[in-house]
Amino acid sequence: MLPIYNINIDLTDQETGMYTVSLVDLPAVECNFLTFDKESPIALKFDSDKHIITGVALRADYPIYRNNRLGEHYVVFTKETIRQCVEKFSKLGFNNFVNIDHNENNYVDNITMIESFIIDKERGICPIEFSNIEDGSWIVSYKVNDLNLWDKIKSGEVKGFSIEGIFNYSDPVDVEMKKTEQSTISIDELIEELISE
Repeated sequence: MLPIYNINIDLTDQETGMYTVSLVDLPAVECNFLTFDKESPIALKFDSDKHIITGVALRADYPIYRNNRLGEHYVVFTKETIRQCVEKFSKLGFNNFVNIDHNENNYVDNITMIESFIIDKERGICPIEFSNIEDGSWIVSYKVNDLNLWDKIKSGEVKGFSIEGIFNYSDPVDVEMKKTEQSTISIDELIEELISE
């Protein structure tokens, strides 16, 4: 069993937290976009009028495989950490900071976050499309006005969301694994990690 670390941020530190959502071909949360059409709003179809993509950006309590200077391990974003990250991200106005494949030279201008919510089944906030996703997970929707990007989405070149940020690692924790096999997909290659002492 590989070690598992909880990810967290320091609310008093300007440096830690999310700062970008990236559109990627292999989302570490293992959930692809939903796309919407006029006749079947939950269908996985494309509508050239709406250009809306919706998906899981952060998945609560879901072990994600990493392999970096700590070696092979898993990281987990708890419900509380996700809530803190989303609040800080929104407060700092980063909602429309979107790039492709974590490339800092490939930011997208014509894309707008139109929805952002955290699944909260106790409050009744859980669309049927996400009924199998963990409580506390972060869901986002973007309106895509960039035609080149929309072509990449339609072709399957990009399939989901990933996030970038600076995060702290906790000491290894005892978390029940939800996957029986290791994934080779990391949350993103550009996360800068601050290792807690």
